[in-house]
Amino acid sequence: MSRYKITLVEPPRIKSVWKRGSNVSIIGTVRQHTPLHTQPIVAAKLREALGDDYELAIIDGRLVDPNHDEKYKTVPYGDGVLEHYQIGLSLDGEEIRDIAKGTDILGITVNFTQEAHVAVAIGLRARELNPRIKLIYAGSDVRARWEYYLKHGEADAVILGDGEQCGPDLIRGLLGRLPLDSIPSIAYIEDGKICKSPIRGIAKMEEVPLPAFDLVAENISDWVESHEGDLPSGVLPPLAYVETSRGCHETCSFCYSAGLRYRMMKTEQVNDYARHLKAWGFRALMMMADNELTPLLMKKVSGTELSGRDTIIERYRVFREHGFSWEFSNGLQYSLLHDERGFDDELISEMFSNCYRLFTPIEDPLDLTYDKLHGSPAYRKKFINRTNEQIFREHHCNILARIASHGLRMMTFGLIIGWPGDTPERVRRVADRCRILREAIKSANPDCQTLFTPFIGIPIPGTGSWYDLQHKKLIKEDVESHPEAWQFALTTYGNYEMVDERLKMIAELDGEEAFREWTTTGSYPHQVA
Repeated sequence: MSRYKITLVEPPRIKSVWKRGSNVSIIGTVRQHTPLHTQPIVAAKLREALGDDYELAIIDGRLVDPNHDEKYKTVPYGDGVLEHYQIGLSLDGEEIRDIAKGTDILGITVNFTQEAHVAVAIGLRARELNPRIKLIYAGSDVRARWEYYLKHGEADAVILGDGEQCGPDLIRGLLGRLPLDSIPSIAYIEDGKICKSPIRGIAKMEEVPLPAFDLVAENISDWVESHEGDLPSGVLPPLAYVETSRGCHETCSFCYSAGLRYRMMKTEQVNDYARHLKAWGFRALMMMADNELTPLLMKKVSGTELSGRDTIIERYRVFREHGFSWEFSNGLQYSLLHDERGFDDELISEMFSNCYRLFTPIEDPLDLTYDKLHGSPAYRKKFINRTNEQIFREHHCNILARIASHGLRMMTFGLIIGWPGDTPERVRRVADRCRILREAIKSANPDCQTLFTPFIGIPIPGTGSWYDLQHKKLIKEDVESHPEAWQFALTTYGNYEMVDERLKMIAELDGEEAFREWTTTGSYPHQVA
């Protein structure tokens, strides 16, 4: 019989509504039916390492009470107010009481800064209901703002590294079986003093276990939505995340994954992963590696005789042989699909023959200074004396059109506006570039549906932009009192006109019907112009 119970929680989602007189708009996107990724993997590692003395549970706070829609905060914003709603798990319901009273160690994942307030509220409510409970916070925002979760979240410990790696020892430490100061990659408070251990190592992909889907079996049928909206007709759920590699060699200042050491699964591990997904009934996959095409910059992959390119081909043949369809959900460094020899049509075909949708960042299509948009380091040198207009038309439009020509059904383009100093006039020129790109896509594949998703540039905690803009005192919102502003639909710089410019861009590029659906439901539109 288990002596201790560990519960891992995904927080509810946040809906933000901007009210200005009679003008009311849902800002951003509310996604409740995307898969879980982190918790099933961490739970599998905990079970493997800790054994039968521990019972494990995973709670998806988005789906516990999916129709619960509770306003918890109103703040002044621009010429109106923002109302923030918690969608899902209620802090006053029986579910949170059952979770808290039946749990010894509660782990709360906070990857998105905008969920920080709600995540901390869950922890504090759990401790109110069960003073003996141990609280752990983990996730991207926790790594960047760990002191906030120690102080405001009353954490017993926060995880600063990979949960698969330090999680088991942290559990032992919180139960008195290991001294906390012997555990790397954590922070905690002892005798009123904040203690932070050195961050040591990152999880190798061969150490990442198969997800413990048995702990979320009742939720799997609800995983019908990707980050880019509903599945197109003919593509069947449920959906699962797939992460066959981690890390990125690029150093974009606005990205949290910048510069993280690249590591990837070997083919046999990918085969095991695919078999596991199929056994649990998954049919569509969301590819979410930090940088899927990094192997193209590797002459040979460690542990195999294959080149990086052939390793990618082999990986997608595995998923195709198992009957999956997929989408790329985390961007794609598409410039690497073309070099001085031309388009790599074989690789494009292997990656996209079973692909129904591609999300790809075009970042700022007026200022193509990001190295990652220019292909390999050697190839980038060829563009030194080219104008951004030439690069955009002759390089980016052509590559994306070539991808579309391989039968792709949907393409979503993410672009960034609204950094400090941006103007409405400049945003109009960005929109013009997007129209040029759409024409190129439609010319290559008239059946390919395109959606443009403008993001307002926010300084993601822990990134280069975060530290730079803090130093320049350009951040106007207070992240501790108003973390909800840290979403891609809101500005943190006080240039509130950019929120309006983003809404105008959606209406112009995606159509009025799409705009109405997006801003009245919080969901990506089903039909776009």
